Amino acid sequence: KKAKIKPNCPMKSLNWTVVEAVKGTIWESIDDTGLKLDLEFLEKEFSMKKDVKAQAATTTQVKEEKPQKISLLDANRSKNVELVLGKLKTPAEEIAKALLNFNEKILTKQMTISPSRAAFLRTR
Repeated sequence: KKAKIKPNCPMKSLNWTVVEAVKGTIWESIDDTGLKLDLEFLEKEFSMKKDVKAQAATTTQVKEEKPQKISLLDANRSKNVELVLGKLKTPAEEIAKALLNFNEKILTKQMTISPSRAAFLRTR
Protein backbone atom coordinates (compact mmCIF):
# COMPACT_ATOMS: atom_id res chain seq x y z
CA LYS A 1 0.00 0.00 0.00
CA LYS A 2 1.02 3.58 -0.63
CA ALA A 3 1.84 6.01 2.15
CA LYS A 4 -0.85 8.64 2.66
CA ILE A 5 0.10 12.26 2.09
CA LYS A 6 -1.02 14.53 4.90
CA PRO A 7 -1.67 18.17 3.88
CA ASN A 8 -0.74 21.12 6.10
CA CYS A 9 -4.29 22.53 6.09
CA PRO A 10 -7.82 21.11 5.96
CA MET A 11 -8.79 20.08 2.43
CA LYS A 12 -12.14 19.99 0.66
CA SER A 13 -13.75 16.60 0.82
CA LEU A 14 -14.04 14.51 -2.30
CA ASN A 15 -17.18 12.46 -2.71
CA TRP A 16 -15.66 9.27 -4.00
CA THR A 17 -14.76 5.81 -2.85
CA VAL A 18 -11.33 4.31 -3.30
CA VAL A 19 -11.30 1.47 -5.77
CA GLU A 20 -8.54 -1.09 -5.42
CA ALA A 21 -6.66 -2.11 -8.56
CA VAL A 22 -8.88 -4.43 -10.52
CA LYS A 23 -7.10 -7.44 -12.04
CA GLY A 24 -6.73 -7.37 -15.75
CA THR A 25 -6.84 -3.54 -16.07
CA ILE A 26 -4.20 -0.92 -16.76
CA TRP A 27 -4.35 0.29 -13.14
CA GLU A 28 -2.81 -2.97 -11.97
CA SER A 29 0.42 -2.33 -13.88
CA ILE A 30 0.86 1.42 -13.24
CA ASP A 31 3.60 2.36 -10.76
CA ASP A 32 2.96 5.90 -9.50
CA THR A 33 5.30 5.79 -6.49
CA GLY A 34 7.87 7.92 -8.32
CA LEU A 35 5.29 10.56 -9.24
CA LYS A 36 6.03 14.03 -7.78
CA LEU A 37 3.00 16.13 -6.84
CA ASP A 38 3.02 19.89 -6.41
CA LEU A 39 1.61 19.80 -2.87
CA GLU A 40 1.71 23.59 -2.42
CA PHE A 41 -0.44 24.06 -5.53
CA LEU A 42 -2.91 21.35 -4.42
CA GLU A 43 -3.18 22.85 -0.95
CA LYS A 44 -3.69 26.33 -2.38
CA GLU A 45 -6.34 25.25 -4.88
CA PHE A 46 -8.22 22.61 -2.89
CA SER A 47 -7.93 23.71 0.73
CA MET A 48 -11.04 24.68 2.61
CA LYS A 49 -11.40 28.44 2.34
CA LYS A 50 -11.94 30.22 5.62
CA ASP A 51 -15.02 32.41 5.48
CA VAL A 52 -13.59 35.90 6.01
CA LYS A 53 -16.97 37.46 6.87
CA ALA A 54 -17.82 34.79 9.43
CA GLN A 55 -14.36 35.03 10.95
CA ALA A 56 -14.63 38.83 11.18
CA ALA A 57 -18.12 38.57 12.68
CA THR A 58 -16.98 36.20 15.40
CA THR A 59 -14.11 38.47 16.37
CA THR A 60 -16.37 41.53 16.56
CA GLN A 61 -18.94 39.57 18.56
CA VAL A 62 -16.29 38.71 21.10
CA LYS A 63 -15.15 42.34 21.36
CA GLU A 64 -18.59 43.93 21.53
CA GLU A 65 -20.52 43.01 24.63
CA LYS A 66 -24.21 43.71 24.43
CA PRO A 67 -25.52 45.92 27.22
CA GLN A 68 -27.63 44.08 29.73
CA LYS A 69 -31.32 44.79 29.67
CA ILE A 70 -32.44 46.05 33.06
CA SER A 71 -36.14 46.13 33.78
CA LEU A 72 -37.63 48.10 36.63
CA LEU A 73 -40.99 46.38 36.20
CA ASP A 74 -41.81 42.71 36.48
CA ALA A 75 -42.89 40.93 33.28
CA ASN A 76 -46.65 41.07 33.95
CA ARG A 77 -46.63 44.76 34.85
CA SER A 78 -44.53 45.55 31.79
CA LYS A 79 -46.98 43.66 29.55
CA ASN A 80 -49.92 45.53 31.06
CA VAL A 81 -48.20 48.89 30.52
CA GLU A 82 -47.59 47.99 26.87
CA LEU A 83 -51.26 47.09 26.43
CA VAL A 84 -52.43 50.35 28.00
CA LEU A 85 -50.02 52.42 25.88
CA GLY A 86 -51.24 50.59 22.79
CA LYS A 87 -54.86 51.44 23.58
CA LEU A 88 -54.09 55.13 24.14
CA LYS A 89 -53.08 55.53 20.48
CA THR A 90 -50.66 58.31 21.38
CA PRO A 91 -46.94 58.09 20.68
CA ALA A 92 -44.87 57.06 23.71
CA GLU A 93 -42.62 60.13 23.38
CA GLU A 94 -45.64 62.43 23.54
CA ILE A 95 -46.97 60.64 26.64
CA ALA A 96 -43.54 60.90 28.31
CA LYS A 97 -43.37 64.65 27.62
CA ALA A 98 -46.91 65.13 28.91
CA LEU A 99 -46.04 63.26 32.12
CA LEU A 100 -42.92 65.34 32.68
CA ASN A 101 -44.79 68.62 32.04
CA PHE A 102 -48.05 67.59 33.77
CA ASN A 103 -49.92 68.43 30.57
CA GLU A 104 -53.59 67.72 31.31
CA LYS A 105 -54.63 68.47 27.72
CA ILE A 106 -52.84 65.36 26.51
CA LEU A 107 -53.17 63.20 29.63
CA THR A 108 -56.81 63.47 30.55
CA LYS A 109 -58.17 61.80 33.67
CA GLN A 110 -59.74 59.10 31.54
CA MET A 111 -56.38 58.42 29.85
CA THR A 112 -54.50 58.02 33.13
CA ILE A 113 -56.85 55.38 34.51
CA SER A 114 -56.00 51.90 33.27
CA PRO A 115 -58.66 50.45 30.91
CA SER A 116 -59.68 47.65 33.30
CA ARG A 117 -60.07 50.10 36.20
CA ALA A 118 -61.89 52.58 33.96
CA ALA A 119 -64.43 49.88 33.05
CA PHE A 120 -64.93 49.15 36.77
CA LEU A 121 -65.50 52.87 37.52
CA ARG A 122 -68.02 53.25 34.66
CA THR A 123 -70.20 50.43 36.04
CA ARG A 124 -70.57 52.11 39.47
